[in-house]
Amino acid sequence: MKLLGLTQRAFMASPLSVRGTIRSVFHRGSVSSSYSASASSAGLKWEGGVSMVQGASRGIGLEFDSAKLITEKYGSLNLLINASGILSIPDVLQPETTLTKVEKSSLLLAYEVNAVGPILVIKHMWPLLKAGGGTKREVAIVANLSARVGSIGDNRLGGWHSYRASKSALNQLTKTVSVEFARKKDPIACILLHPGTVDTDLSKPFQRNVPEGKLFTKEYSVQRLLGIIDNAKRQDNGKFFAWDGQEVPWSLTWKK
Repeated sequence: MKLLGLTQRAFMASPLSVRGTIRSVFHRGSVSSSYSASASSAGLKWEGGVSMVQGASRGIGLEFDSAKLITEKYGSLNLLINASGILSIPDVLQPETTLTKVEKSSLLLAYEVNAVGPILVIKHMWPLLKAGGGTKREVAIVANLSARVGSIGDNRLGGWHSYRASKSALNQLTKTVSVEFARKKDPIACILLHPGTVDTDLSKPFQRNVPEGKLFTKEYSVQRLLGIIDNAKRQDNGKFFAWDGQEVPWSLTWKK
């Protein structure tokens, strides 16, 4: 499945509100029959089949309509990218620097957007993904955007309790789904992707300490991630990849 010719239109918009639209759309200019599922997601037909990119939205209910519309128009789905994510909202949610700043509301909000949303989208797109696997390539691909800070083994700095925990939850949920897909021999591979630190509204308040050369443009990060998606195979099901193609450790390796 070739993703050449795809250009990134909007990787992550302003995280002003969970209910505000954060839209991610991969659009191929020469596509003659494109399909927009909703303000929060987009599906389009391209050389690799039908793709859908889902971002943080005004509600999971919109995704039920997306599944229905994709079913009616195409009958299958070859690629699902869950790009929803929340790190901070002024006066509502801020990354914690100490345990004393951890609040129940922040933990639940981050979990709802970063973990619950993507897993429910997969649930409702499951039949479409099964139908899409084996049509354009060996397996349909589910790519969930995670973050390296969600890795327990890579946690050396602490802090950011809500965000770290929500991304760890997304990793666990994605891994669990991948095990079920493999057990049922569904033609679907689920992978997790760490995009690096990308120059978006989400990262702007925290860019001061980013090492030189490690703050990526949206276009650069997306193209690297698309390369990983394009080369994903069945045996990559359940793996976590960084933007450079290296696997991210799930947890610490304990020595006896």
